[in-house]
Amino acid sequence: MTLPDHTIEQESLARTLDADIHSKIMFTGHHLLTVGELEGTSTTREDHLQAARFVRWHLQAALRSMSELKGLIEDLEKVCIMTNKYRWHGMGISKSDHLRFSWFQFLNHCYLLETKTKHLLNRATEACGYFRVRIESDETSRQLKKLDKGLKKYIQSRGQHVHEWNETNFSIDTLKIVETLDSILFGQSEFDPRSHYFGSKAIVLADMSAAHEFASAYVDELLNEVGTKLLEATLLFGKFCKKFGIFAIHDGNLVLPLEIDGAA
Repeated sequence: MTLPDHTIEQESLARTLDADIHSKIMFTGHHLLTVGELEGTSTTREDHLQAARFVRWHLQAALRSMSELKGLIEDLEKVCIMTNKYRWHGMGISKSDHLRFSWFQFLNHCYLLETKTKHLLNRATEACGYFRVRIESDETSRQLKKLDKGLKKYIQSRGQHVHEWNETNFSIDTLKIVETLDSILFGQSEFDPRSHYFGSKAIVLADMSAAHEFASAYVDELLNEVGTKLLEATLLFGKFCKKFGIFAIHDGNLVLPLEIDGAA
């Protein structure tokens, strides 16, 4: 099943539902969305549409978080590739500048990985909760601890770099000093900036590559576990929509009709 694109209007609707509708939606989440019976209840088609809009928004948000996390791993690999190539000859950007800015991008991506992982787990837990598909808090805690163990030093370094501006990479700092001495002494320094650059780059890339390898395996495992839960919730959402006639048939495929987006 392909969910329609998220719109600002849908998000606004989901966030501004009045208390009465929200109460019905919460009831629906525990009863209707598991394709249960409506004994002793009075619900209308509009209630079902409101519930479908609300829950679909949460499912879409969780699925977008999965896509963003996967994209982040791809971007982390690109940072490694760009770090390996110095392309700024004659542009006033030194090789230590190149490594320094690349290193900060790497640290920032490690920090974003932690942030987006928390975002995904929160959104998936909320979306799946409407269907009694549980993502246990112990599992969430385990995932976050595993991530912290693998990337903690880089995530902490990023925070220090941003808030204190005194946390850098020792090998990059050494290269900067060598470049400065070479400039002051007009190339007569006993230190060779070129050899120091290759040495510093090798150290930086070793850290980046190890972190990328860990992060890639970690995210693959996380998306497989969370994706399984979201797939189960999405299928239950489909059963709910089919049960209450919210689905329509278009070219042989089940789709959500315009009515769910508030159109006439």
